[in-house]
Amino acid sequence: MLNHLNSLLFTTFFGTHTGEDLYGNQFYFRRTSDKEKRWVIYKGMYDPSKISAEWHSWLHFITNIIPSTPKKTWYPNTTGTKFSHNSISSIENIPQTALQYYESWTPDR
Repeated sequence: MLNHLNSLLFTTFFGTHTGEDLYGNQFYFRRTSDKEKRWVIYKGMYDPSKISAEWHSWLHFITNIIPSTPKKTWYPNTTGTKFSHNSISSIENIPQTALQYYESWTPDR
């Protein structure tokens, strides 16, 4: 909580608003005599996967071009939740009709 408050105070006094993405995340920068600092203030839940590739490139100094509004839809990261993807190769997801043809290998035969 204190870190978030410090970020907001630093942004208010020293940050220059650069842009906003489709999801309401605000991007800022501060240029001093020898270097530049770039950061984002997330709208709502802190989730780095909400940042598009264009804004990610700008944040990490890969490009200096300020991106326009992205046209792609963001989907949250569902790893480790009940909504995560389970492939058909998982034994729990194979239909029972397919299992009746399965015979495990044994070295004695």
